[in-house]
Amino acid sequence: MESFKEYSYLENIKEIINKDDSITLKWKLNDKAIISKIELTNKQLFICDSPNNRNIKKRTTFIIRSNNEKKSIFKIEWKVIN
Repeated sequence: MESFKEYSYLENIKEIINKDDSITLKWKLNDKAIISKIELTNKQLFICDSPNNRNIKKRTTFIIRSNNEKKSIFKIEWKVIN
């Protein structure tokens, strides 16, 4: 992806297209369910593979980018269920 060209260590970059101003992700961690709501007004959300620390393995990474040049606040709400 052209906008990430300078970050050659990022692989398989894909933009997550969402028509709403936020996206809700559901996670399972052991016996708990976690919901995260990410506000995306004037922002783009990407997912990619990035290097893991001190290891050759890759990890999944989310990148949130603002669509303007001004400083931007990123709001994420987390809820633990169960």
